[in-house]
Amino acid sequence: MGLISPNKEKHYIYFDKIPRKQILQKFWSLVLASGWASLEKDLPDKRSKIQVKLKGFFEIAQKDGSTTYGDNINVQFQKQYTMGFDTGIWRNSDLELSENAMQVFNGYMTPREYLTRFACNLFEYVIDVGYIHPLYETCKYAIENKKKELVKEDFYEILPLTSHEGNSEAEYKQHINMFINYLKATNIFDTVSSGIKFKKEFQPEIVLNFCNLEYKNGNQYETQTFFKSNENYSKYISKPLPKQYYEIIKSLYCEDSKNSEWNFNKNEYIIGGKNKIYYGAPGTGKSYKVDKTYKGYRRVTFHPEYTYFDFIGGLRPVQDVKTDTIKYEFVPGPFTDALIEAIFESNKEHGIIIEELNRANTAAVFGDIFQLLDRDDEGNSKYSITNKEIKDYINKTKGVNIDELIIPSNFSIIATMNSADQGVNVLDSAFKRRWQFEYIPINFKDPKLPSIKVAGFNIPWNEFGEKLNEFLSDKGIDEDKLIGQRFITEKEMLDEQLIASKLLIYLWDDVFRYNRKVIFKEHRVFSKLIEDYKQNGIKCFVPTLEEELYKLLDKEDQYRVDDVNVNKESSSIDEEFNDD
Repeated sequence: MGLISPNKEKHYIYFDKIPRKQILQKFWSLVLASGWASLEKDLPDKRSKIQVKLKGFFEIAQKDGSTTYGDNINVQFQKQYTMGFDTGIWRNSDLELSENAMQVFNGYMTPREYLTRFACNLFEYVIDVGYIHPLYETCKYAIENKKKELVKEDFYEILPLTSHEGNSEAEYKQHINMFINYLKATNIFDTVSSGIKFKKEFQPEIVLNFCNLEYKNGNQYETQTFFKSNENYSKYISKPLPKQYYEIIKSLYCEDSKNSEWNFNKNEYIIGGKNKIYYGAPGTGKSYKVDKTYKGYRRVTFHPEYTYFDFIGGLRPVQDVKTDTIKYEFVPGPFTDALIEAIFESNKEHGIIIEELNRANTAAVFGDIFQLLDRDDEGNSKYSITNKEIKDYINKTKGVNIDELIIPSNFSIIATMNSADQGVNVLDSAFKRRWQFEYIPINFKDPKLPSIKVAGFNIPWNEFGEKLNEFLSDKGIDEDKLIGQRFITEKEMLDEQLIASKLLIYLWDDVFRYNRKVIFKEHRVFSKLIEDYKQNGIKCFVPTLEEELYKLLDKEDQYRVDDVNVNKESSSIDEEFNDD
């Protein structure tokens, strides 16, 4: 920042190399890594220790359990390095935690609380303007324009850009994004689809009073000189906020709060939530359609070992970083995470996509949530449940008490399944009654299908698949075991090995498992079938299917097949002579 690095003073608010995303996770992981490193006395290289610890703590801090950290810990540490000084985590060049950062490490202050202090105390000097308090200017703008929600374009008016030379404009927009992401990590704002929104307890008129303006009329040179000291800066940037702030926080999150009850008002929610299953033959494009229709939904795949604890959540052992001991806490599954997001974001569609629904024991996986699947015309659950673990988790993370749980009308459960799969669980009638079903038909006339010739067979995929399905139907194969138009990808169509390991093995193991000679000439050993396919193409099939596929070949490819027949006949004659 220009405040602590005068030589970096710019024509806009400046955050150096602070990451633009996952501010909260990166801040928290940096504090934890620095704190653990500080516990080891006389450490010769604290920086290296922090680097090693940082990756593990960042992965823990990630909300959904995934990580974007990367393997090069030195490069990643460099990206977060300036964050340690800009947010006042480190009080000196030895990377020692500041007093208030140590409060975060010890669990006496939350990362959001610290970053709220940071935002309320933060000010900058901008060339040709001078003193700027970004949050103060944000509140003034919101009050003057009567806005509770702010989008990126609003901040272009709030915070000045005093030069358009070179890359200034592009860099300015990047740093605006960084500032917005910092605000998202505070206790003051909620994240909405369009940008950020003042929480109802923290209206801009109130937040304006939290902004620290003590250096507004100070001498710029003297102020910047004073803040060259990391010790001075770290103490200032995390200074406590006015009493009114803590009274609001207490009313929101303390157990004895009189204002902590949450009442569900279905009129606040957008409608249309549903439970829907897309089913059909393998490769018809069920997942493809779901991807296009339901963007931004969480996604899981059921399998035989999938349980209620995986899907909904349950008590799991977690490490207590304060005491370095193991304790048991409720860890939410993807369904619970998505449901909570829907409950507290009533103006946005939420949902979860379940691939291969019938591969797990659905009744056991859904458990008490099964009762919530009955919906009214708007999409709300008709009935509620009292799941204590989820209610306590909401109280802990959101600071509100919920008497009963329902699925709101802005939350959808979307699933795909293929009833032709072997060894799957049958859905009982009570479960199916609570779902909409849409059959995805086989359609080899889809104009979006590629006209690529299938490797080894030299026939366009749409023609080959349609003819193959005609043959299968003639042999009494049920429709849900036929080949879908998206059964193989464009890349797989061009690779003989992938055709063998996906298409041929499906016909061999799933469709004709007990009567392979109906379709293949070589029906005893699969490896010999692959060899036959690679050498002879369509001639690996029985004559009736071979003849039908032959008609689809180009004349040049027909000549090739005819040459194979001639060579085989000649070979047979030679063998007869050799036998003599």
